[in-house]
Amino acid sequence: STKAARPARWRSCSSVQPAASEDTFIRAARATTPDLRSMAGYSSRELLRSENGQWVDIVHWSSRDQALAAAEQ
Repeated sequence: STKAARPARWRSCSSVQPAASEDTFIRAARATTPDLRSMAGYSSRELLRSENGQWVDIVHWSSRDQALAAAEQ
């Protein structure tokens, strides 16, 4: 049996020091989600918060090229 090739995935990640309340930050992040979804190659997004309150925003893309193109917009 032959395994099907899995599509390549690329993640872009940024971290932000805590500055606003959790609700404010989450609302602001959600407001940008429609823009992300409209970009070619967008796959999904994760918002994580460390124990010290630092946020990490991970966006998953179908390819590195699409992630880089989105970063240019």
